[in-house]
Amino acid sequence: MEKRRIRLEVNGVVCGLITEESDEYMRALAQEVGEMMQVIQTASPYITREAAALTAALSYCDDARRNGRQAGQLQDRVDELEVEAEVFQEEKAAGDASDAELIHTLREKADALEQENGVLRQTAEHVRTLETTAARLERENAELAQNLQALKEENRALKETAAAAKTVSVAWQPGKTYRNPLRWEDGDNPELVSFFAKE
Repeated sequence: MEKRRIRLEVNGVVCGLITEESDEYMRALAQEVGEMMQVIQTASPYITREAAALTAALSYCDDARRNGRQAGQLQDRVDELEVEAEVFQEEKAAGDASDAELIHTLREKADALEQENGVLRQTAEHVRTLETTAARLERENAELAQNLQALKEENRALKETAAAAKTVSVAWQPGKTYRNPLRWEDGDNPELVSFFAKE
């Protein structure tokens, strides 16, 4: 599939991503991340949206690493079971055909090993899929972190603009009485020239 740009909204933040995945898949990921951020914000009401996004990213990265370790362990177990199956096959071939009870026991063991091996292979395949998803999420988290940095800079600029506007608005204070310098109640202002004759 060719790469294309898609716009997603994650918990109120709109971001653009370049991906090969379908729109439905990317929207599902965005919804999952948004839901996790909402859970984090509900659990910690005073946490910022940026901190909730970073917490969600750390959680996904942690899951990815754990799944990677689990995949390695499962692959090791699959390798062990394959060796055991080979040994079993050799033992079965070399066994005494006249011992029906031993053959029956070995067959049951082989069936159990084959079933366990099949389950482990499916699990290993699932873990490999999770690793791929985790790698993609790490890339998306990096892009989200860049978007968050841009939002922080924009927020800082807005705060500076608001502070400047507040400083300008201090010049006029509603409700305060201001004096007209052309009208003096306590006598003539020596700095002003009057065109009226003094009595």
